[in-house]
Amino acid sequence: MYLILGLGISSIAVINKLKELNKKMIIVVNKEEIDKARKYDELVVDYDNLRYLNLDKIKYCIKSPGIPYYHKSVIYLRKNNIKVINEIELAYILANKKGKYIGVTGSVGKSSVVSLLYELIKAKHDNVILAGNIGVPLISKIDEINNDTIIILEVSSFQIDDFISMKFHIALLLNIYDNHLDFYKSKKKYYLSKFKITNNQSKKDYFITRFDNDIINEYIDLDKINSTLIDYKSDYSIYYNNLYYKSQRLFDISSYKLEGKHNFDNLLACISVLNILNINVSEEVINNFHTLKYHLDKKIINNITFINDSKSTCTSSLKGAIDTYKSKNLILLFGGYNKNLDFEFLNNYSFKRIICFGKLASELDENVNVDSKFESLKLALDYTLMIARPNDIVLFSPGCASFDEFKNYISRGEFFDNYLRNYYAK
Repeated sequence: MYLILGLGISSIAVINKLKELNKKMIIVVNKEEIDKARKYDELVVDYDNLRYLNLDKIKYCIKSPGIPYYHKSVIYLRKNNIKVINEIELAYILANKKGKYIGVTGSVGKSSVVSLLYELIKAKHDNVILAGNIGVPLISKIDEINNDTIIILEVSSFQIDDFISMKFHIALLLNIYDNHLDFYKSKKKYYLSKFKITNNQSKKDYFITRFDNDIINEYIDLDKINSTLIDYKSDYSIYYNNLYYKSQRLFDISSYKLEGKHNFDNLLACISVLNILNINVSEEVINNFHTLKYHLDKKIINNITFINDSKSTCTSSLKGAIDTYKSKNLILLFGGYNKNLDFEFLNNYSFKRIICFGKLASELDENVNVDSKFESLKLALDYTLMIARPNDIVLFSPGCASFDEFKNYISRGEFFDNYLRNYYAK
């Protein structure tokens, strides 16, 4: 018997797979979700009634990543010795741990890295799967997994927190910056959650990270890392647009389309993984790889450059976007759902205008210098488009979650694009 906590995308994928396998389950949701849950299975209870269940026959509880580790139901189940895992680990178990697993985490850049890594590996290896936090539940792919399969997983700190037996042959920690401080009870808890990606690794496995990241340097405990440690920023150099690893020329990087130092760092991280797998870098893939949707998407209208960086949901990604487009003509548009992050670093930059919108506008520390505040993105855009002039750069990089106004960063990015289209069509 399986217990399903929550009704998110990954939980629904678990329910569908367990039904396909004729496994029994009980779904646990909020009272208002009971009717929706019963469309998937008849055995449904709400969180308040969980304590009345007989837990003796529960094999695993599969938790939605959005339910915090300190949720009363999670604490209750763990006190009763129930293994609380997530959809990824259940897929790992049901697939009999076949395949070679690559786990990618970090505060920023995860989706870009796993997408590029997938294309690079797919160019040289037939059997590769991309899943996880990027939006594809691994459990929907387990029928495709065999011993030769390379599985690339984007994993968030929420997902890592729920791993028990999950083991990555290659664990890649891109970076750590302040993020999700509305979810974690302290910065330290968030920082340390990232290092859990190395759990269960042995010397035959690899942990790739970067030592020029201050937080990683401060919090990494080398005595607890059992795997082979690699710094993905070392041993690389550029000479006349050629990228070298140690003394070996890899390829000409002049055609790499992604702007910004952070995108070059992401490329080095991918190459470090390929070196371990003994897979050659495909220059064709590198040269043809484009940015992800709503990640520094650029368009020019009436000689005004608009950057749609809706995927920016934390201060580190916001800073990376600003560093990429530094200009005396830069108009910054940021804001949204505040995750208790610090925006005072913005005072170190010069902008033509700096505009804050959404929930953050009413909560922003008064020490942060902004020109204008608006309660919604629409009102902020009205003003921005009124003041923008030829040769200006309008950088829409929220640095916040979207939940105050939008379902997710994708719907926020779509709103921005549609608003521009309609405004200039008039």
